[in-house]
Amino acid sequence: MMENTSDAFAEKRKYPRKPCLISVECGMKDSIFTNHIQNISYDGVYIETTEPFTLGQEISLRILAPYKLNQIKNIIGEIIRVEPLGIAVRFKKEDPVQEALIRAFVENI
Repeated sequence: MMENTSDAFAEKRKYPRKPCLISVECGMKDSIFTNHIQNISYDGVYIETTEPFTLGQEISLRILAPYKLNQIKNIIGEIIRVEPLGIAVRFKKEDPVQEALIRAFVENI
């Protein structure tokens, strides 16, 4: 019997994901795409997209939040999973201020 891949990934996650639908700009080198975050946690996001991304690729995210939440700019992440309809991105937590902003943002969803 084949294991459900989303269940397998859920078991590996350090933090639970929160479902959402929030616009995000994804930047890489010379390109910027606007897509939608399907779920988010303190560690990362799953973004619905059919754009050509590569596993291990670094990506810059700008979350275009509703007016009640602070907009978070220039989050750097790494693509850890590529699927036909989306990508999973793990945040690179190199800046404690950015990490605190992400944590506050996720808590307010």
